[in-house]
Amino acid sequence: MGRTTLLYRTPGADTQGLDTPARRVLDLTDENSGISVYECAAHLGLPYPVVRLITAYLIERGTLTATAPPAPAALPDAQLLEVVLNGLRAL
Repeated sequence: MGRTTLLYRTPGADTQGLDTPARRVLDLTDENSGISVYECAAHLGLPYPVVRLITAYLIERGTLTATAPPAPAALPDAQLLEVVLNGLRAL
């Protein structure tokens, strides 16, 4: 699991017996829109390795689902970037 792995809350997952840090991670997650492990760490003010352990535990118990981040979009055409750059310089 990497820093940009996206986390989703599993619908109807059992949250009984979770400690406070695990509940805080779950509060940041949603069933439809993902949040990265690194974002969770930043929001919670916890070190990334700690949040990684918490999320690994939640994934193992079926409370969270993890997916790879989306592939980066294709880079824009270099010629188009050159035209934009020249336009900005002309300002």
